[in-house]
Amino acid sequence: VFMRPIRNPMLLDWQRYCKCDNYILITNVPLSSVHATGNHDQIIDMIAPRFKSLIPHIQVWGGDEVHRFLDKYPNIRKTYNHLLISSDVIEEVLHSIKSETTIAGNNKNRAERAIIYIKRGKVRQEVEDYDGAIAEYTLAIEQDPNLTEAYSCRANAYYVRGKESDYYYSTDDGDYAHAIADYTHALQLKIALEIYLNRGAVYEALEEYDLAINDYLAAIKFAPTISYSYFRLGSIYSAAGYFDASIIMLSCAVQFDPKDAWTYNKRAKTYMAMGKQDEALADYKKVLELTDDPDLRQIARAAIDPVSSTTKPMTNRRRNDRPRIPRSRTIKRKSKDPTGTKIKRFLAWFLPGLAGRWKQ
Repeated sequence: VFMRPIRNPMLLDWQRYCKCDNYILITNVPLSSVHATGNHDQIIDMIAPRFKSLIPHIQVWGGDEVHRFLDKYPNIRKTYNHLLISSDVIEEVLHSIKSETTIAGNNKNRAERAIIYIKRGKVRQEVEDYDGAIAEYTLAIEQDPNLTEAYSCRANAYYVRGKESDYYYSTDDGDYAHAIADYTHALQLKIALEIYLNRGAVYEALEEYDLAINDYLAAIKFAPTISYSYFRLGSIYSAAGYFDASIIMLSCAVQFDPKDAWTYNKRAKTYMAMGKQDEALADYKKVLELTDDPDLRQIARAAIDPVSSTTKPMTNRRRNDRPRIPRSRTIKRKSKDPTGTKIKRFLAWFLPGLAGRWKQ
């Protein structure tokens, strides 16, 4: 019964194409290659006695053989869109950009060549070839030293490579230093919100929180309605234990982007650390309303049950349970005002209504 769907088409094919010398039976299902007992040999043993006199050469290809054939002859694979793999697309993009670069050597000016190198760098960075991407961005800078995008892209590559190296190998932060230098140079050429935010993220990775705060404040002054700047500030203040300042910044983020579930989640955690269970519960419920992200919903559900089932205030927790930044890099407290004069002056300039409600 198993071989009937195979034998019948073979018989029809032989009748249609008389005197066929070669026949390849192909399936995309991987076949076991165990001698005598595997699927491959069983199929051969079942069809060969009947068709050997009619078809001298019979082969059976399983999924593994098909893949090896397509890998050996990529031009065949590229003919069919559903057989394309990501490396095929990337190869074509790099080939086309390389062709543009060759043409650029004769027909384009240095600025246009720099743009081509940036395109090549982005393709390499997309496949996590950070060394190659940095080399391409460096070539772009050599072609046009005043191109802000080249410095910004190279800084991004340094930052991502440094973050991965720091995670796996705990290196000496050399990539972070290069990233900061490139972001700083880019800002000297052109002020941009993204550069402020990215350099602030690098300072956070280095635990230079005062410098990160400066960049996020600069980002707010440059683009006051972008919520992410407030979110980053609120996260730093919350981690440092400056909960009042964190709530103000996170509330600003909510005001400018009321549908961002991550901001509600961060503010809920901060409320819980302050012992304000009702406010935390309301924010976690808002998280469940706004997002379908399974991880974030799990965090919210796990937090709602303890909050709704106990009346124990969060302020009774041990002090070490609160999230804190490392003691060696803590933000210095200059006065009873937990955020110092810098944030208070900023609020007085930018948010006068909120500054008056600051708790001393």
